[in-house]
Amino acid sequence: MPADLFMKLGAYGAIFGGALRIVASFVPFTPESAALEVFYALIDFSLMAGLAALYVANATRLGTVGLVGFVLAFAGLASIIGPDPAMLGIDFYQLGVAVIGLGVALLGLRIVVLDGLRMPGGFWLSAFVAGLAAYAGAGAVAFVVAGILFGAGFIAAGVALLRRSHPRRLGDIDHV
Repeated sequence: MPADLFMKLGAYGAIFGGALRIVASFVPFTPESAALEVFYALIDFSLMAGLAALYVANATRLGTVGLVGFVLAFAGLASIIGPDPAMLGIDFYQLGVAVIGLGVALLGLRIVVLDGLRMPGGFWLSAFVAGLAAYAGAGAVAFVVAGILFGAGFIAAGVALLRRSHPRRLGDIDHV
């Protein structure tokens, strides 16, 4: 697959997945709903495509922190696809969400450090803070806010990838 096509598909995946993630923030959870599982899987696969394209497009400048953030976020997304049972006293969905949050926060931090506050990084860092607040007892609204900011970060990342003037030039984070 040509690099520019990979970047475009990843960009559209990020935008689509981010938009669906925002919508999901307002969809009531129904346990064991096949339709919701398919909806969530579509979101996660789309976000994984966007995350891969964002990382590949900027790998040389993201360094070790960016690589760790990418691996954590990608692995976390992969881990929550499908039914999310609690096993051995561990809620694997919550664990996956925490790993994703940490991963995108590291990516966001690296983007901010490299180029000042940029949209995806700012949204992801804000989502991480909102998620921490939610787990600390700030309430359900904080979870909704975290989901919206998380999705907005992917939309911003996808738009940035589409705006790239040289999609074959890897390692350029100027538009992120």
